[in-house]
Amino acid sequence: MDNLDCYIEAPDGGVCFLNIPWHRLTTEPTVAKDTGKELIDLDEYLVRQIAENQNPNIRLCVGRQRVLLPVSTEQFRGKDGRLRPAWKFDAINGMAFDMAKARELTMARVRHVRDDLLIKEDKKWNKFNGQRNDIERDKVEAKRQFLRDIPATAQIEVDGITGPTQLDSYEPNWPI
Repeated sequence: MDNLDCYIEAPDGGVCFLNIPWHRLTTEPTVAKDTGKELIDLDEYLVRQIAENQNPNIRLCVGRQRVLLPVSTEQFRGKDGRLRPAWKFDAINGMAFDMAKARELTMARVRHVRDDLLIKEDKKWNKFNGQRNDIERDKVEAKRQFLRDIPATAQIEVDGITGPTQLDSYEPNWPI
């Protein structure tokens, strides 16, 4: 029991990993006696953790209540938790990764980064246009066009990715 994985399902259907500090807690009386770990009632502990989150709409999904697909904490969290909303609980399979949702999140991130880069390039274009520097303005215009094309090329690449780890680390070919 002391290696139980616990996840919290948020109102949006996304999943959060609940880290239980098993290095200092246990649910087994003999382990508590032998090791000095704090003996806890798991149900009470989990209710307390949920209450501290102060969100009455979340549901707890514990390994002993549902069949969870094996997944490493690193794979679940990913980079900055940006694909967390793609992890869902399925009534039949337990924890599952929604690749369609993950692709959608990845493309939204790509567009956001691209938009920020376009704003910077627009400023450069305006500067060079005002200076009537056609050579530099044309270089910036080519970069702007490349940035505008990134979502189309990135979508093809993202659609070809089959795993959450690869999708989480995906970056398109950004211009320099």
